[in-house]
Amino acid sequence: MNLIIFSGILSSVLVSIICYYRLYKKRLLFDNRYAMTISMTSAMIISLTLSMQYSFISSLPFEATASAMIFLGMMVGIAFGVLVRLHSVLSGISAGVTGGLMGTMVGSVIKNPSLCGLPMDSQRILLVDMAAFTIFGTMILFITMGLILFSLKV
Repeated sequence: MNLIIFSGILSSVLVSIICYYRLYKKRLLFDNRYAMTISMTSAMIISLTLSMQYSFISSLPFEATASAMIFLGMMVGIAFGVLVRLHSVLSGISAGVTGGLMGTMVGSVIKNPSLCGLPMDSQRILLVDMAAFTIFGTMILFITMGLILFSLKV
């Protein structure tokens, strides 16, 4: 099961880097509104997916994991925000931080459902849930990045 989670993290990072590289090459075509939309969407979905997947494999306490994922979301938001002008950096940072927090919380609840008062399942079912959410999150990331790159052609 950890192989699925690690491959999900690796593929999410690779897709994010490829998408950033392709957007960076075409950054002169963007206006302010489009740049803000790209920075918010990409920062939110990348930080949500990566923080959820990282919280599955992290053995650190929740506070340390959440702090690291907030920082990761902030860096992703800054990276996608500065593609055009500095107007979209603030929206990218806020979307990245929000996605990092949401992903960390979702991952913690999937690992330990008793945090929300849900009945605790067997370890095998929890591992299957983690793998299912990893696959689902990675697919959502692929679809979102594909739509962002497709919007460059329209």
